[in-house]
Amino acid sequence: MGQSVSVDNDGIRGDVELVEVPKEELIGFFHMKCKSLLRKVELKAIATKTNITNLNEKTVITPSDLAYLLQLCRKDDEVTSINQKFGDVVQIIYDALKITGSTPFLRDFENQQGNSLTIDDLIVNSVVYNGKLKKVVADYDILKVLFVSLSYKSLVEYSKFHAKKDNVDNLVTIKALKVESDQLQKRLIWKSLAQFKDFDGIDINDLYIDGYDLHQLLTLFLLLSSIPPSSKLRMESVLYKLLKENWGNFEESALSLLKYMDININSHNMKSTKIKYDQFFTNEHQIVIKLLKDGFTALFETGFLSSNFDDTTVSESQPKESAFSGSKLMNNATISSFSTALKAVGSETQITTENLIKLYIGKEAGFSIRSLESKIFKWQAPTLFIVSGKRLKSKTVSSNKRYLQFDNEYPRYFRSVENPLKDWQLENDRITYGVLVGQPWRTSNKKNFGDTQTTIFSLSPHFDFYKSSTSPILKGESIYFNTLGLGLGFGNEQPINKNGVRKYLPGDVSLTIESNLEFAVFRHLSNGSNSYFKKSQQHQLSSENFEDRFMITDLEVWGVGSTKELELQKKQWEWENKQAELRQSVNLKTMGEDRAFLEMVGLVGNHGGSGGSV
Repeated sequence: MGQSVSVDNDGIRGDVELVEVPKEELIGFFHMKCKSLLRKVELKAIATKTNITNLNEKTVITPSDLAYLLQLCRKDDEVTSINQKFGDVVQIIYDALKITGSTPFLRDFENQQGNSLTIDDLIVNSVVYNGKLKKVVADYDILKVLFVSLSYKSLVEYSKFHAKKDNVDNLVTIKALKVESDQLQKRLIWKSLAQFKDFDGIDINDLYIDGYDLHQLLTLFLLLSSIPPSSKLRMESVLYKLLKENWGNFEESALSLLKYMDININSHNMKSTKIKYDQFFTNEHQIVIKLLKDGFTALFETGFLSSNFDDTTVSESQPKESAFSGSKLMNNATISSFSTALKAVGSETQITTENLIKLYIGKEAGFSIRSLESKIFKWQAPTLFIVSGKRLKSKTVSSNKRYLQFDNEYPRYFRSVENPLKDWQLENDRITYGVLVGQPWRTSNKKNFGDTQTTIFSLSPHFDFYKSSTSPILKGESIYFNTLGLGLGFGNEQPINKNGVRKYLPGDVSLTIESNLEFAVFRHLSNGSNSYFKKSQQHQLSSENFEDRFMITDLEVWGVGSTKELELQKKQWEWENKQAELRQSVNLKTMGEDRAFLEMVGLVGNHGGSGGSV
């Protein structure tokens, strides 16, 4: 008979025992474990960037130090000198990283050295956000930790009212393997530690994220996501320019995205807004959660753990700066919003400053259907159609003859005695919609064209998206380009124009632009059945019936790069990866300088006692 191997409740095979370890000693073990999860080249990059000789030192990191280490600014820059609000967001990140850096004892975030960040904290954050901690604690819920870390202000309040009760001897119970070893840290079973499961005893439902803090984080992460991969080697110079010149644009985009979480948030009530856990973690908010998670991951992958800060090792043949020339509607903030939305709908289309081609700008080419046709019909790849304007005021609605003609041809939904504006719709709103069009444009006076890739996006005053219906009958043929006086439509039936009768036939979710490119209507009816597009995913709007009627001030169409251009971009990315590898190359087989470095970190060599090698 063979011997059976016991398996305990945590799925751990072999004989285990409960051990009690002094808390400070256990924290030291955990920090060493986190260092062992990083690649040697990453540890060397950290040591070089921080200019310290021993990564086990409790080196204090200031907010300005942090901004430099994450590659958000140059070494000698004070963050507030770049932008006052940039200084705010760096402090928000600083506070969040203190909490995550206290893993697994999250409630100890204020008990650190001088209540400051250390190199150890940043290394812990690195393994949390690059997913490597999952190798040790497979079921650790990183997204919940993200929420806790962003709840800094409420966690401070929580800690005051819920004093932590440690045992008298400050011992922590953890499982360990029963094996022949005089080094306890080798035998520890980290996933058995209760603090990983209960988040150090924190009741997550008592916490909240401050609305202003979330807005500033979204602003920064939208800004960072707008930088194309081939510009990462010039990260500091590209980012510096965006922070100085474009912060306001990204703030507007971030506020629109914040409204996707709560339509009633605005610039006036943002600081008093508290976002609770059950509001934050809903299916429709995954787009915001993903932007935050990816943002923190990028701060460590392309910042703290990267050696790209050292410009002396960059090849002189690096790619040239993008020649992208934006416009009023298409700028870095718009690109980032579109990219975020495309990820949300699962589109494979990628949009960067490097693959957008200017096809039509209304203020340059003239607002006419013929001019629009001449500029966009030859493009054989996907396009982005963007229209923007001011909400129609009551005076225009009642007296403008051109609008009255359009209004007569566009069927009413709301009765004349009803106020067509909801509480969240303001008279002075600037309204911007975009449409991703996958097929080449063509005249379609009798039959719609398009496919299921077509998506309508709301960019302002609130973020939203409307995916194409997957109906096998409609086949995504939701677009018409009418050259007989009835303009453009997305989500409409073919308009009627015969026997002196002109009539628009808008769908329940549709965007209609009249032929003079002067007025537009977005309609959203949640209770109808005539729809080429799915209704809003925003929980407060999905059951609302509303319209955005606006006077067009800007209309643009941009081509999304061809296969050839995308191949060139791919080559630039490959070049960047090779440059990064050259930077991070280290000969780990030698017994010289590199071994000395590893001994400095504490990953090889005999350090004695319980703090030995991993």
